[in-house]
Amino acid sequence: MAWRIAEQVVEGEIDNRTKGRVTGWIRLVDGGELRLELTGNAWPDIAGSRIRFRNREPARAEPQGLHPEQEGRAGDITASRKVKDLLVPVETFLEMPKAERESALTWANGLYLEWFSRANGRVVIESTRFDTEIVDGPRWTLSEEDRRAQAESGADAMRRFMEDAAGAVAAAETDPFADEDEFIPPAEAEMDAEAARMDLLSDRIERRLRKNWDENVDWGQIYEEESARLRRERGEPEPDPPTPEEEAEAAAWIEEMNAAAKAAEEEAEAEAWKARERRRHPLVLECREYALQLREECELPADASPEHPFCELMDGVLFASGKLAGALGICEDEEEWPPDALQAPSVLVFLKKARGYLRDALRALDSIDEEALGTAAWRKAARAKVDHLLRETHRLILEARRSLQ
Repeated sequence: MAWRIAEQVVEGEIDNRTKGRVTGWIRLVDGGELRLELTGNAWPDIAGSRIRFRNREPARAEPQGLHPEQEGRAGDITASRKVKDLLVPVETFLEMPKAERESALTWANGLYLEWFSRANGRVVIESTRFDTEIVDGPRWTLSEEDRRAQAESGADAMRRFMEDAAGAVAAAETDPFADEDEFIPPAEAEMDAEAARMDLLSDRIERRLRKNWDENVDWGQIYEEESARLRRERGEPEPDPPTPEEEAEAAAWIEEMNAAAKAAEEEAEAEAWKARERRRHPLVLECREYALQLREECELPADASPEHPFCELMDGVLFASGKLAGALGICEDEEEWPPDALQAPSVLVFLKKARGYLRDALRALDSIDEEALGTAAWRKAARAKVDHLLRETHRLILEARRSLQ
């Protein structure tokens, strides 16, 4: 996962006047400052030069975990990356007829600074909201040989970054239950962050609906309002509106998916006589069956609250079975596991939630031990079962994570 810090940057400077060396400084909204010491060169537009840049719209959110000394290798560094930019506010753009939207877009130069540091891995600053100026240079220019060497250097830096991620994953496997120190591959981390964001957004929408329920409530409006509030709180930029080409591609994709769904439905109806129970992953069945078994074995008091240790144990195993089903639903056949690199991040989100619920179940068993609920033999057997489910879940996490190497 890249550190994308454009919104938190106030101003900075990049100096590539010495060939093969990029230095500079970047001042952040929290008053902190990053110092850059990188090997490599910038793109031809600023190679051999020193430039300064200032953010016209810095955010208040503060980046976390960035080391002040950013030493490493330069990736793509340019002040002339062409991107589409809005000429009007987003709200105005969305209200415009689609046929007129193209007139509200223009091509703009975007500042793009990418580097690979020893302390933080890949860091990216990308935005059209920076004013840039060349304050000195160019002292030299890139030759064709220099350009090829720079392209190879950038590709090598990205390759090394991914290899380091794979190595860290392998190292994490030596500690089967280490969550604090285990390395999360970039694709998995991005999916984790998106899942956490959507969980928070869903929770806010649900609380708002419960508080102000109305049969005529506009769910779409609430979703847009809460999404906008979350973006403001996190200092996130407004989403870029889709271009006409992107809208056309989306419409074509929807039409294609609808056709595929209809064909699948017709095929299913034609094959109805072959209907059979869908095969489930053995771990899903084992976890679900144990959740049902716990309902029979746990004798709850009549006035038991949801926080009773038996309730927490049963809920932990039951919820884990649901998350496992979501993760492993693609595995009707053994050859479909492990998931490919596109599916693995989504699968990992469900598997790690299942792991969390099973850990909750183990904590409930700690309370059950303290209160001496049930027999000693039952408590021992229950702990062994939950521990087994947890170990199997963690094994699947490691197998799915290897797909991201």
